[in-house]
Amino acid sequence: MPNFDGKVAIVTGSSSGIGAATALYLAKNGARVVLHGRDPIKLQSTGSELISQGTPSENFTSVTGDIDHDSTQDALVKSAIEHFGHLDILVNNAGIMQKPGIHVANDVNNFDYLFGVNLRAPYRLAMQALPYLESRKGNIVNVSSIGAVAAFPDNVPYGATKAGLDSVTKALANVGGPKGVRVNGVHPGPTKTDFLLRFGYSETENTEVYDAFAQATLLGRSSTPLEQAKLIAFLASDDASFITGTVIANDGGFLAKASTSL
Repeated sequence: MPNFDGKVAIVTGSSSGIGAATALYLAKNGARVVLHGRDPIKLQSTGSELISQGTPSENFTSVTGDIDHDSTQDALVKSAIEHFGHLDILVNNAGIMQKPGIHVANDVNNFDYLFGVNLRAPYRLAMQALPYLESRKGNIVNVSSIGAVAAFPDNVPYGATKAGLDSVTKALANVGGPKGVRVNGVHPGPTKTDFLLRFGYSETENTEVYDAFAQATLLGRSSTPLEQAKLIAFLASDDASFITGTVIANDGGFLAKASTSL
């Protein structure tokens, strides 16, 4: 089990799914956490889960807002410093697949919106956090996607933003490395969350999509948010002290299986 005693982490998009699981896991292992989400009710639910698992209320705080707003990014860093005095870990998890109200993912307006949320926001937040991370020899974990590697024709913008995030991860590792800051990324495979429900999918459709993706993995199943959170936490921990500039697939063999069809 990783030890995060004395560490402070920002986890964006921590009101549900992988982000919530990551915040809970980090806190369970000693970290103090700044939560983030757009929905205050869902964010409060994550806070309640933290209390239920025994995390003291003084060990976490939260910021509500759209991650593509500069003011939200600034508030996250400010909250970490004001509440806890320093910052050790930034988990750029918040992301979106499709702009609300747009029904065709390849619409150019969706392209513009996704670049703001999935690429500009984590980059700018990383740059805002970097001076504080440098003083603590901290690290950044960017949550990308198998969509950065696998070419999904029905959502070009999403894959493009995640591929861009991988590039940012490697470039920032070069920026931070000389100052002791590690930067890594993860490629989550199919993970059963409410992610698709936010874009108009019904419960039945959500299940059908994840079942189809599950069969495309070598293990024949989807992952749980906790399985993704554990890899993120490992990369953020001192156990990964010599790992930087890499993006690790946690996909049940999805990409390996896809390559056999070539």
